[in-house]
Amino acid sequence: MTIDLAQAIWTGVGAYLAIGVLVGLAYAFFAVARIDHAAEGASWRFRLIILPGVIGLWPIMLIRFLSFRKINAPIESNSGDAA
Repeated sequence: MTIDLAQAIWTGVGAYLAIGVLVGLAYAFFAVARIDHAAEGASWRFRLIILPGVIGLWPIMLIRFLSFRKINAPIESNSGDAA
């Protein structure tokens, strides 16, 4: 492995993590409650706990964030249904 290749790899890793930090902060502190119903009203401690995972998986989280699909939506109950 040459020094240029090693530098290119570390530059790529650094760019991946830098983008991950930006996406992670945006996701954890602004978008998680909009996307996941179960996270509505979550504390800042919960958001700090999920931050490393979001940083590592930022491409998946970015796709989920941009799709604006809500997961874990509350179940609507029909009062007319008999059990």
